Amino acid sequence: YVAAGREHFEDDVLTFHETIEGAASTAPDVALLGSSLQYLEDPAGALEAVSRTGVSVLVLDRTPIHLGRSDLLTIQRVPPSIYDASYPAWILSRDLLLERLRRLHWDVVEELPAPERPMTTAGSREFIWTGFVLERSGAASAPTLDAG
Repeated sequence: YVAAGREHFEDDVLTFHETIEGAASTAPDVALLGSSLQYLEDPAGALEAVSRTGVSVLVLDRTPIHLGRSDLLTIQRVPPSIYDASYPAWILSRDLLLERLRRLHWDVVEELPAPERPMTTAGSREFIWTGFVLERSGAASAPTLDAG
């Protein structure tokens, strides 16, 4: 995605990076994790990495969450009518996610409904898709990044 983005879309305003730290070197104001947090090996670590940057707004969009107390590691199976594949995917605990975000000094400004309908895993665990717009807490100041 990064290579294709650089080749076909990158310009003086829009850039593509392989790491959060690389993206942060351009001093963005907003971080958007659009239907991606659940596919990362370590979603909590990714939130910590974003929190070490200077962004003041964090948007989590189309993220699967459930009401249990722990994150669930699942296998997402793509219907063969679309293409034959499967991916590891997390269904995040709503309470645990919000606790992590508070601890990382993020305040929820708004919760965003997602277009996906509620779903149930093969193991009968119900979950929904949602998003959050978050602002850095006033008490927490963003660290400065050394561009050199």
